[in-house]
Amino acid sequence: MVICKNQFVLALEKDDYDRYETNPIIPIHLECGGFFRTYIGTQYKFPLTLSMIGYQGIPIGVKVVIYDTHECKESGMFFTVNSDIWKKRGLSEQNKKKAHRYLNVIPIEGDFHLHYLLEKVGYKAIINSIQFEKGNNGGVETLGKCLIKGSVSLVDNLENLITMPTILEIYRNE
Repeated sequence: MVICKNQFVLALEKDDYDRYETNPIIPIHLECGGFFRTYIGTQYKFPLTLSMIGYQGIPIGVKVVIYDTHECKESGMFFTVNSDIWKKRGLSEQNKKKAHRYLNVIPIEGDFHLHYLLEKVGYKAIINSIQFEKGNNGGVETLGKCLIKGSVSLVDNLENLITMPTILEIYRNE
């Protein structure tokens, strides 16, 4: 009944007590490839954290979390990433070894252009696109990103957001 890494093919039955004792959950260790923290709000400031998340050296998205200090809870959203678009091209293994010989760079930062772009304009573009809503007791919650007039989403693709017009608008406002 048991296949690789404690994953079960059949559903548990009443006489499968020995299968209850083993842990069928496989831990997946996510990597943080960089983050940006700021505070939003007028009267009270609420921390907003944006983190680039990856798995096995490949970026999978950007997590946006706001912490409501009044209610002691987090709310947020996620921007998925197409990692093939952001992969650095043309670097040979020998050039990689020379460039990172004395630096301890994780693959999410070293092998992809995404980290640099997020630091320069991406995090600002994400913050500008998110709609926030006043929560109960004066707190704040993430409402989401407006996709179509009148509808919001808590999940979107980052490539839909970071375009040349948004990059130019951010540079003009600086």
